[in-house]
Amino acid sequence: MTQAAQTFCPHVDHCGGCPMQTMDPMAYEDWKKDLFQKAMGPLLNLSPTYKSVAPNTRIRATLHAGHDPENGQFKMGFYGQKSRDIIDMQSCRILHPRLMALLPWLRTTLKIQRTVDIHLLLSDNGVDLYMPDVDYFPYDHPDVCRLTTKKGSLTKAPVTLTFGNIPVTIAPGGFTQATREGGEEILKSVLSFTQGKKACDLFTGSGAISLPLAQLGYQVLGIDSDQTAIANLRTAASQYGLPKLSADVRDLYKYPLTSKELTLFQTIILDPPRPGALAQIKEIAHSAVKRVIYVSCNPESFARDFKVLASQGFVLKKVHLIDQFLWTKHLESVALLER
Repeated sequence: MTQAAQTFCPHVDHCGGCPMQTMDPMAYEDWKKDLFQKAMGPLLNLSPTYKSVAPNTRIRATLHAGHDPENGQFKMGFYGQKSRDIIDMQSCRILHPRLMALLPWLRTTLKIQRTVDIHLLLSDNGVDLYMPDVDYFPYDHPDVCRLTTKKGSLTKAPVTLTFGNIPVTIAPGGFTQATREGGEEILKSVLSFTQGKKACDLFTGSGAISLPLAQLGYQVLGIDSDQTAIANLRTAASQYGLPKLSADVRDLYKYPLTSKELTLFQTIILDPPRPGALAQIKEIAHSAVKRVIYVSCNPESFARDFKVLASQGFVLKKVHLIDQFLWTKHLESVALLER
């Protein structure tokens, strides 16, 4: 049995943004949990908790704009299901209303000859609009705080996101969580799992985890390959008086922290991209580390990495599943691993 038809987005049969929208809510939750359970197989020794964000809470998204090759019609929206056809999006059940409110303005101001990507982020002070393939500045919009194209950036207000109570500058196209609610749930889980006085936050990004940990009195080292994100994190830590937080630039795929370096910390936190962090995991597995908090956006790569840790005595103690990509196969998890 499905939900009432009138609750569906009018694009649900074609849009790739949330193809599982028509599932019964209970069946959908079971399906989402099953994605994690199937990836883990016999490695899963407990029942994970599950939390979903509300509809229309996405603050970060990439849309596409271009002309239909058959009739020349201008289209803007997500790609279609298993295709590169742009769905001309008139409504949406996942995007935040303030992002949706920009679409009519974009339709009237964008003058393009080929398909371009439109990166949207709802920051503390308005919408950050990043269009790296557009070679001019469209007219201004009252809710756009920064507009970045090939011509450079036009900034009206700081583009920040607040972690704890500390605003951190986000670079054009910089990584952030897809929803504020999802980010808060991830942080809540990490804070509840962290122990000891010293923590290492690998793939720290702009400090969504490092900053709140430092505010709680932990001595934290945040590491990421993104030089701009680390520079912004250092600036925020300095401005808000967090001497226990340090941040380093390092490519953890090429140069993972060694087993010897890892022994300086009581808790290792890592939040890698979708491919996981196999090189770093191997170093952790053969170190003296006893507590790992793994934040993952890919059950498959998490299962692969956890298998390595399990072979060296790590046990899965708790797992929280966080669904911030509604009605898709994407799923976040926060796992506590101990030995």
